[in-house]
Amino acid sequence: MGSEGIAWRAQECTDAAPRLAVWRNSGVANRDVHARRSHGRTYEHEHRCVPASLVAMNAHFVRFSRHTLVAVLATGSIYARNIILLPVLTRSLSQADYGAWVQVVGLVDLLSNLACLGLGAALVRFVPRSRKAHTLADDVTSGLVVGLAAGSAMALLMLPVAPRLAGLFLRSDHYVPLLRVMVLAVPFGTLASLMLVYFKGSRKILTYSVLLILEAWGVVALALALIQRGWGVYGVVASLLLFKGLVCATAAFLLWRQRCLAMPSFTAIPGFLRYSLPLLPLGVFQMINNVGDRYIISLYWEPQAAGVYAVSYAVGSLVGLAFAPVFYVLGPALAEAWEDQREGDIREYFRYAQKYSLLLALPATAVLALFHTPIITLLSTSRYLASPYVVICVALGIMLMNVSAMAEILLHLQERTRVIPVILGSCAMVNIIANLLIIPRWGYYWAAVTTLATYGLQFLLTCLRVRSANLFSLNTGCLIQSGLATLCLILVVRLSGTETWVPMVRSLLSGGVSYVVALYLLGSFEQREWILLRSVLNHGRN
Repeated sequence: MGSEGIAWRAQECTDAAPRLAVWRNSGVANRDVHARRSHGRTYEHEHRCVPASLVAMNAHFVRFSRHTLVAVLATGSIYARNIILLPVLTRSLSQADYGAWVQVVGLVDLLSNLACLGLGAALVRFVPRSRKAHTLADDVTSGLVVGLAAGSAMALLMLPVAPRLAGLFLRSDHYVPLLRVMVLAVPFGTLASLMLVYFKGSRKILTYSVLLILEAWGVVALALALIQRGWGVYGVVASLLLFKGLVCATAAFLLWRQRCLAMPSFTAIPGFLRYSLPLLPLGVFQMINNVGDRYIISLYWEPQAAGVYAVSYAVGSLVGLAFAPVFYVLGPALAEAWEDQREGDIREYFRYAQKYSLLLALPATAVLALFHTPIITLLSTSRYLASPYVVICVALGIMLMNVSAMAEILLHLQERTRVIPVILGSCAMVNIIANLLIIPRWGYYWAAVTTLATYGLQFLLTCLRVRSANLFSLNTGCLIQSGLATLCLILVVRLSGTETWVPMVRSLLSGGVSYVVALYLLGSFEQREWILLRSVLNHGRN
């Protein structure tokens, strides 16, 4: 991390005491001398030297770190739900049925994102401002009503065109009922998404996480029960619909208890839409970049190939778990810091977010690639085995996409929302053209290469657009250190052997230990981070 923002300085005490580390906040809005009260004492950071163990940690970063730890539980539950449902679906469905299911879920997610009209991003961006203006209840209720109306209209429009879509992409009218039932999830998905986004934007991360955990594990439990009773894929559909509705009802009750619901006047909606409507095409572009390759594979190689590719894509996408908890808290924290003009904190948020995500993502990529065969066999069957290079390309692409998404938050803060669709639209066009040229000629495995290239282009274009603000920069030091430590992990795993489960577990543990030791020797862990960790863990008792 750089010298700007939150920085540790060693200062000489006036009484010739030894040099002691002190916490200094040098952000733009915090440069004045100030005092912070902690444990009943006041420390004046600019004039006094205190032991590092007694220095009060910056409250913003303690809160950020604690919220990130809570978000780990929520994101872990979502990924666990997907991992548990993956073997259930792949073992109980044919390859063609599973490929159709993947495409139907992708379509419903797209429709829900479109129906939100980008209002979720507007709520995250403007919740701090609405709270200051005392219009929060009106703004939230107005956004929910508009989103629900758009989601309902979207579902009604999709019902009559379901047969045409099933014939075009799924190659069978057999999937028309599935598509029509799943479309009913669009209004629930839209409303639940906007409600959850409010809790995230207002930094009520515990409430946000509990609702996500409720939905994730509720869907798993009910889906498993219904599948055992012979419901098949419709058991998963029923579970999704039921718990989406339950989340909507619970979130509405919590909003009512917190006095965040009122008769809507829609006065804020024009301003919200001016901000959010340029983001409306993002749902289409993100779908093209995320799942568009599976539709093209189905056109040229049948749905079975899309199912095989989708399993390897899902395994590579597990790398996203290293970034997901950070995104639950990063946007709202940055919006609050932006409104308070704490530029130093903004730089440090970006550095923290990159560092710990990359420290987990790079070794995860190596592990997923080294153990791709047993992982896929465990989660599905050997029928879904594909090249390990699919997992590697997808995982690296997901990493680049997440880092570029961090930089993209800066464009949201600057309200330059018209730039974002241009970037993602360009990437989507490149993705479509590349897949149409490569997949028919060289095979569907090469779709993973186009995924990596697409997200690499997105990363490059986004970083170029935010470079002038001088608030976001790639944490290259952490990237190099993590890369070197990952090489040690790969070497240890290769030498340990991976023939059976016992050697695999032993080699994985040995590789993990070697990775942490290598990071320690490379100086990746700093004293201030240990003190921050202690402050986070002790925060509730102070």
